[in-house]
Amino acid sequence: MVMSSWYPTRLDAFLGNFVERFVDLLVTDYDVSVLHTQSDDSISKIEVIEDRSKGFYEVIVYYPRGKNPLSQWWNRRRALSKGMRLIEDVDLIYGHIFINKISQFVRAKFHYHCPLIVHEHASYHFKESKYRLNKIQRQNLRNFSMYVKKIVAVSDILRNEMKTTFPTTKIAVIPNVINEQVFLQKINTSAKIEKFIHISTLDKKTKNPKMLFEGFALAVQNLSANSTLTVVSDKEKLDWVNWVRENGMTDRIFFKGPLEINEIALELQQHDCLLQTSDLESFGIVMAEAWLVGLPIISTSVGIAHELPDFLGLQIKKDNSIDLAEKLFEIQNAEKKYDSTEIRTNALQYSAENVLKNLKELFETYFDQA
Repeated sequence: MVMSSWYPTRLDAFLGNFVERFVDLLVTDYDVSVLHTQSDDSISKIEVIEDRSKGFYEVIVYYPRGKNPLSQWWNRRRALSKGMRLIEDVDLIYGHIFINKISQFVRAKFHYHCPLIVHEHASYHFKESKYRLNKIQRQNLRNFSMYVKKIVAVSDILRNEMKTTFPTTKIAVIPNVINEQVFLQKINTSAKIEKFIHISTLDKKTKNPKMLFEGFALAVQNLSANSTLTVVSDKEKLDWVNWVRENGMTDRIFFKGPLEINEIALELQQHDCLLQTSDLESFGIVMAEAWLVGLPIISTSVGIAHELPDFLGLQIKKDNSIDLAEKLFEIQNAEKKYDSTEIRTNALQYSAENVLKNLKELFETYFDQA
């Protein structure tokens, strides 16, 4: 059974959509159920939504938030109990993201008398994170982790940062999964890199959109007349739409989104280079997807771009718009041409086949170990 702190719901159809990709992957070899609880301020009683149409059994239990901490705790507990009564015969619980559901993962483990594995994706373990765990939260995770059979991180860089919270725990690494059947290699590569694309939530605390927009604006006067930036986001964009208008960039910077996964793949096909200006990424799935298409990237030193080989793109300094502007000029005017086949081949390490193989090896080790 899959559980997660973040999962797509009627309140946010894109939050934790990468967890759904793991579910879609697992149904090829396993009978999968998903149980997710979600508070909803618009309701006064618990609502259960069941769905069997996706190839797995999905149970989302919406519950009223509650007027105080005690009622909030009680409503969450009732929601989980109601969901667990609908799902039987669980052999293993595969949890995603410790905060804020680790207590539910553990409770479900004891309810079903089965092992618990937790896969961490979030960047709150990083020292520089604005969402960083405090001492009480870290101790709480340590206390609950004694019931976890195996902890998994999505990248080496995240595993290293998690040592502060779990200093003596041996943490495995299994990456996020990307769909090589959706993100196809771009056939007609441009003679010149002119169409840039950025894909993110535009979260000011982690994605640094200010650097993105300022860096591109600084570079425009030195780029070709056909150079554009497409910004794809599933979150609120109005502040940046206004910024683009106020800075006279409406003929150069365009906004799209939210988009479904196949639509994102098509957008990448129509562009030449991905720009990522994040201050933090635990993995950076959009970078892997751009590589599958065969695009080079310009990125800060985060996630899977922590150490970026030259054949995959260019690295930029964090929170440095001038450096981004210089790299945009460099990649557009360089004599070197990027090999889209070589770029895609590198991305296949995150393919469904490889990730499923790693997960199966992990699961088979812990089945029947309560």
